[in-house]
Amino acid sequence: MVEVFVDDKCVGRATAGNFRQDLLDAEIGDGHYGFHIEPRVSRLNSVPIPATIKFDSRYSQHIQLTPHVDPSLESFAKVIETRVDAIMALTRERWERELKLIMRGDNPVRGCDDDAS
Repeated sequence: MVEVFVDDKCVGRATAGNFRQDLLDAEIGDGHYGFHIEPRVSRLNSVPIPATIKFDSRYSQHIQLTPHVDPSLESFAKVIETRVDAIMALTRERWERELKLIMRGDNPVRGCDDDAS
């Protein structure tokens, strides 16, 4: 059994049993030690992820997973980040404006009790 861990959480596992000619050529058994794992890792960018690969729970090696990211998703993530930044800036400006009014003694937020009768 081959397992991949990210932050001590198993994100993929497979049985090493696929034939690989290069392993047979290197006289590593009968060559049936290949495996394929699609780690379940959510990323919208292609920054490498530190991971650990374990073989039969006895041997481990630190690796870097390099996610394949659809370029359209990466562009989408940048657009969303830009829009969220803009919303946060507008929200901060509004809070600062309201705080100035409160400090002057004006109440920018009116409740039901503040209505003029």
